[in-house]
Amino acid sequence: KDLGSLDEALLNAELDVSVLIIPDHIKTIEMSAFRGMKNLTSVVIPKNCNTLATNAFFYCTRLQHVTIKTNKQFFGDNVFGACPLLREITYEGTIADWLEFPLPDETILIHCIDGDVKVDDKGEVIYRS
Repeated sequence: KDLGSLDEALLNAELDVSVLIIPDHIKTIEMSAFRGMKNLTSVVIPKNCNTLATNAFFYCTRLQHVTIKTNKQFFGDNVFGACPLLREITYEGTIADWLEFPLPDETILIHCIDGDVKVDDKGEVIYRS
C-alpha cells in the first residue's frame, strides 16, 4: 500500500529512532504523528511533503535539528512545540516564506536559502543576516 501521509496510528512514540528521514512520497504528516518520540534527535522532511499538521513533532524532547527540503508548506500549530533542544532548522525556502508560518514556541535560528533569521516566541525578528 502506497501511503501518502503519516498519522498517529502508523507512527507514534512506540517508534524508537534517533534520526528520521521521511520518504519522498509522503505528502502529509498528520496531527501528532511523531508526538512524544523522546529519542528523536534529527528529522529530514522531503520536498514533496507539503503539510505538517498540528503537534506533528510536539514533545520530542531530544529533537535538535530539522531539515525541511521544500520551499512552501502548510504548518499547523505547535508543529515543533515543547522541543526544548531544537535551536536550528534548515529550511530550503526563503525567509519571507518562513515568516508566514505559525512560529515555534521557542527561539530558533532558521537557515533559509536567502539568509538566516531568528524569531522569538512573540514573532519578533531578533536576528537577520
